[in-house]
Amino acid sequence: YRFNRSDIWQDLIFYRDLDRVDFVTTVDWREAHYMLKAHFPVDVFYNEATYDIQYGNVKRPAHKNTSWDAARFEVCAHKWADVSEADYGFSLMNDCKYGYSVDEDSMALTLLKSSTYPNPEADQERHFFTYSIMPHTGDWRAAGIPAAAYRLNIPVITVPGRNRSSSSSDLPPFVQTDRDNVIVETVKRQMDGEDTIIRVYECYGARSEAVMTFGFTPRSVKTANLMEDVLGEIVPEGNQIRFFIRPYEILTFLVKY
Repeated sequence: YRFNRSDIWQDLIFYRDLDRVDFVTTVDWREAHYMLKAHFPVDVFYNEATYDIQYGNVKRPAHKNTSWDAARFEVCAHKWADVSEADYGFSLMNDCKYGYSVDEDSMALTLLKSSTYPNPEADQERHFFTYSIMPHTGDWRAAGIPAAAYRLNIPVITVPGRNRSSSSSDLPPFVQTDRDNVIVETVKRQMDGEDTIIRVYECYGARSEAVMTFGFTPRSVKTANLMEDVLGEIVPEGNQIRFFIRPYEILTFLVKY
């Protein structure tokens, strides 16, 4: 596309085994005082939309019944936004944008906002980003939208490796949970120590009993707060631990292996 002094290139990608459509986009943006948005009319019945935020999600009204509602024309969010009726919905995902607009019959994602204050040349450069649409049956929980958005934001990366005598399928995941609503969000080294921090959160608003499985047998597993202060200890059952998590709760584990 050509708009004024700017150029936009897009590859639309349809997958055989995924229900989403990707818009892989390059923008050479040279405009001022323009906002670039991707806009999708949707045939879904809804009064509110659900938006992804760090460690959870929030709901916001999508109507303009009051002046306050009308003023909230854009919502800050992270990887996805969704509108759903009883058994059908539509999700809009992205890999680096943060402004969504949802009204009674459409969804939009803000791609570029070229203001001139305090930077007179804000956004006037070449941009690379991907956004995706994913119609689905059921609501966003039934469709597994959080996991789908993670797959968009953290795609599988392959690199050349040395020849192995065994198949790569023999290598177990480093860590995984048995519940779709319990997401492993962080794996990192302990801030002041040698243990590994594994942080999980619940994303459906549903209290759950969960099992975490490691690709190794841990020597010890301790619970901690966000400052990594030890709170307690969990006795592993081989390479697994069992734990209870409340709606939208964040749990941190210190693992020694």
